[in-house]
Amino acid sequence: MKHILTVIAALLVMAGLAAAQAKFTIVTGTETPIGLANPGEVKCHGGLPTGNPFAPCPPGTSGTVRGQQRILQEDTSDARTNGLNYGTFNANIHEDGTLNAWGTFRLEVSGGGVWEGVWEGKQAADGSFSYSVTGHGSGGSVEHLQLLWDGTYPAGSFVATIKARILTPGK
Repeated sequence: MKHILTVIAALLVMAGLAAAQAKFTIVTGTETPIGLANPGEVKCHGGLPTGNPFAPCPPGTSGTVRGQQRILQEDTSDARTNGLNYGTFNANIHEDGTLNAWGTFRLEVSGGGVWEGVWEGKQAADGSFSYSVTGHGSGGSVEHLQLLWDGTYPAGSFVATIKARILTPGK
């Protein structure tokens, strides 16, 4: 029993040392949509698509968006998360104005390197939109890093505030 407790204590110390070597960097900034590379497929039930990528179906209708490709500008407090973000947007739109959305992204860092991953979000009936991102870096200054990112578009705003965490793994 004493041997097992010694092994457990040693493992806990090693795990603590490994965790201490990993580093989180907190990043804040903004995200601004700057283009629509592909409108994707929009289907509205009870109405025609509006042509507006931010309100694809008329109020009071439901529908879907598949494969819409958006281009976003990321401006943050850390150069490793600045650049153009190419995101794929899919959504299920509900009659009450809410929607559930998901997709993939590729953030090309201005100074070199690429973040790639997935995201998911929800729009409230007032039009505000919140989302979360998980990504992995490759190349340049983001090689082997991990990204956790949360963004919020207030109702009526085309600029999101973001808060991200970059994880640099321990060595």
